[in-house]
Amino acid sequence: MGGFLYAIEEESGRIQWRFSAGEAIRKAVYVGSDAVFVVTELGEMSCVDREKGIARWRITEVDHFVAQSPTRVYVKDHFGRLLILDASTGNILTTIRMEPLKHLAANTVNDRIYLGTDRGLVQSLRESDLEKPVPLIEKVMEEKTAEVKTDAIEM
Repeated sequence: MGGFLYAIEEESGRIQWRFSAGEAIRKAVYVGSDAVFVVTELGEMSCVDREKGIARWRITEVDHFVAQSPTRVYVKDHFGRLLILDASTGNILTTIRMEPLKHLAANTVNDRIYLGTDRGLVQSLRESDLEKPVPLIEKVMEEKTAEVKTDAIEM
């Protein structure tokens, strides 16, 4: 398993960009509306621009991606804590100890944070001003829909 992340054009198979994470990538990669989040084997997470393939920021000691909102990124660190990051800079805004809610599931659908205990309790958290879930890839889906409509009109 290499340390490279590739963006490949679906129709032609052409490589749009290649990003070097610097070490092996053995965890799932998460695609947001304008960023891709990749965590390396040794725990460095990069926020990569989805269009250009360049790192916007990096943070160390990350276990896995948890969720993303328009202004925040949520990750679990090596100590089981929830880190709340500024989405534009990657700076840590706050750290929350999670015992006994130590299971943090990665959410690739929307901005909600899902936590659980060993005994089966599951909770969902959200930012107070985001009453409705914010889809993680809404912008991507809108672009695909626009492409399909354009192709249909040109035929």
